[in-house]
Amino acid sequence: MRRSVEVMKDGGTRPAIRIETQTMNHTPLRTLFLLGLPVAAASAQSAPQVIGLSPTEFHRFDNACGGTACPSPLPPSTLRYAGGTAHDPRDRQTWISNGTLLAKIDPRSTSCAVTCAPFPAPDLVPGEVVTGLACNEQTGRLFVSHSDNRILTYDAVSCALTLVSTCSLSVPANHIVSGLATDDVNGLLFYATSPWLGPGLPPEVTTALQASPCSPTCPPFNVPACNGPVQFVTGLGFDPCRSVLHVTDGAALFRIRVVGCTQTFLNCCYASLSGPQIGLCFLPSTEVSSGNVCFTGSVTPCSAMAHTLVGDPTIGNLGFGLALDNAPAGTLAIVNLNVGGCAPSTTYGVLCTGVPSFWFAFGWTPSTGGTGCGGSAFWPVPLPPSPTLCGVQLSTRWFGVAGALTNNYVSNCLTWAISGS
Repeated sequence: MRRSVEVMKDGGTRPAIRIETQTMNHTPLRTLFLLGLPVAAASAQSAPQVIGLSPTEFHRFDNACGGTACPSPLPPSTLRYAGGTAHDPRDRQTWISNGTLLAKIDPRSTSCAVTCAPFPAPDLVPGEVVTGLACNEQTGRLFVSHSDNRILTYDAVSCALTLVSTCSLSVPANHIVSGLATDDVNGLLFYATSPWLGPGLPPEVTTALQASPCSPTCPPFNVPACNGPVQFVTGLGFDPCRSVLHVTDGAALFRIRVVGCTQTFLNCCYASLSGPQIGLCFLPSTEVSSGNVCFTGSVTPCSAMAHTLVGDPTIGNLGFGLALDNAPAGTLAIVNLNVGGCAPSTTYGVLCTGVPSFWFAFGWTPSTGGTGCGGSAFWPVPLPPSPTLCGVQLSTRWFGVAGALTNNYVSNCLTWAISGS
């Protein structure tokens, strides 16, 4: 028997987690109870960041446009509108392009560690380049714009892309599409066009449905000026938690709240890292691990045992889950949930370490695989595309037993928060 989690709105004032007992075919049997969760600032883990790509570096920005960088694994392009970024919360990796190549990297790596080696961008017309990327983790789709003003939709699985559809945009004279972003909550796609080919209308941002990306649903709008008129747009990124579209002209980041067909300019800042920026997307909040693993009784000590997240905890990531690796095999592994950050305060006589005084047994599953320290466990926590979950901070930890309760182990604790991408 397995259990799953559904996060919902409780009383219209605060999110709640509903725990349901399920059989192996995921048929709900009964609701056990509701646990109210306060929406609080997630102070232990890192806040979400904006991702940008320059010709030579991959950048992570905070709200003040400061941040960190690592070297891009792709050769630079001489075209300012070439390239893009798209984060995929399913595998926690980020697609990047320099216009002619695609690759996938670990965005949290200090060295831009490559997880999908660079390969030629598929379906490019000779002489054209990739100008934007955007990902919907819920549908598993990657949207790619080309400089011939086409938008291509792919099924994206790990490093593999399968073309689903292609369409051609109607754009103002001398404009090229040069920026994509998705609003996965509402199934929308934003695309920007700019007069890269000669004199023309100022840059425009247009909204369309992801299911029909070349058919606008709202009139196009211009990017408000911050320090002088915006000449070109080189990237878009959308924060579904705040309904805020981030726009860059290569040097500045403009923040615009977009609700339906209404736009409200919020603010802008200038990147402190080398540029110009090409493409934007969001890196979700990053978890923090605390506490050490421990073992007692006759349980095999497994020093490499670790509790990790499978995927990023973002709204709409239906594949998100909690993992335990390198654990004692053949034991009963139980994952536990606490509201807020990791804060051990009570030591129970049978456990080898202290745990929070309020610690909810979330689900349990056999630790399978091999012998000795070859055990592993996984618990699915599909997150629906609901912005009401954004900012909810949780902590999780596994403990297990081997036969008698006195033979037990406890993993490290993870503090994490639900965010958007």
